[in-house]
Amino acid sequence: MRRAVWPALVAGLVVVAIFAAGCGSSRVTQAQQQGDVQSLILALQDQDASVRREAAEALGKLGSAQAVPVLVKTLRDQDSAVRLSTIEALGKIGDPKAVPGLTEALESAQSLGGELLADEQEAAAKALAAIGDARAVKPLVRYASENHDVAVRALVEIGKPAVGPLTEVLEGKARAARTVAAEALGEIGGTRAVKALIASIPVGYSAARDALVQIGKPAAGPLIEALGSEKAIVRSTAAEVLGELGDRRATAGLKAALDDSDAGVWEAASDALALLYRKDVEKLLPLLRASETVHIYYGLIGLGKKGTQADLVTALETYGYEAMAEDYLNSGNAKLEAAARRWADAHGYYITTLPGFV
Repeated sequence: MRRAVWPALVAGLVVVAIFAAGCGSSRVTQAQQQGDVQSLILALQDQDASVRREAAEALGKLGSAQAVPVLVKTLRDQDSAVRLSTIEALGKIGDPKAVPGLTEALESAQSLGGELLADEQEAAAKALAAIGDARAVKPLVRYASENHDVAVRALVEIGKPAVGPLTEVLEGKARAARTVAAEALGEIGGTRAVKALIASIPVGYSAARDALVQIGKPAAGPLIEALGSEKAIVRSTAAEVLGELGDRRATAGLKAALDDSDAGVWEAASDALALLYRKDVEKLLPLLRASETVHIYYGLIGLGKKGTQADLVTALETYGYEAMAEDYLNSGNAKLEAAARRWADAHGYYITTLPGFV
């Protein structure tokens, strides 16, 4: 008889367990409907992981800051689904007190087996973005090595509070971190971001350049000022970006840069002016008639517009020098090549066509 009783008893225990779980779930639903935060906080201690998970979700929907300290502790729950729901709940509540805990989850989310839990890290990044606290910036920059796109989007969502810490990252030695910071600043924008990006050009030209182009015309004013920088790389990059922005307010500064002592700067300025005036290039031709601005030839050659060759030939004959003649010879334009050879013969120079130069 005893042997016959045990299966029934076990089955009864299973029914009781299922019933208990069901009751837990219904209690959570009832507490949420009533806005009973205290009961939901107590439910975070339930032995059933599904009840804890539902309690965390409910607290997130209610948006109760009162629950934040307990939810932060729940970030260390042994059940991954509970942790994930807790992270999402903290993001919905948006209380800055959750930042340290979420940062820890972002940087060290691991299972008991030791592997990183990518879904929890991504959720933590999004939660930190929703809270918008500047303390999350540097951890998010580090997280970019795991998930670049999510990290950058989170930084951009934080917005202006992120600019200061991102500026500090731009000044650091880690190239990958600087690239992430520049990309985020390029999307956030603003005068402070523009100035920080310009200052970072010497240590991160490519990232800073792309970010400034991303910001667009609002960056034009500081870039025009940067044409007067003591550093040639800053002047040349400023000229390059101004050309791409298409803002003719830069014209005067770019004209002045045509007389820069650094070839990289005046080449960039010449190309920029050619871009700005490619649809009415005739406005640039008078610059060929003065030694201070004759370097406009470089951009005009690259533009390759018809009707400019005669003025370019005259400029070479009037202000020519060896490197200028070589540029003409390698222009791919028959008239300019012939003019370069005549100039070389007349001045006793030997100039050559460079392989692959167009």
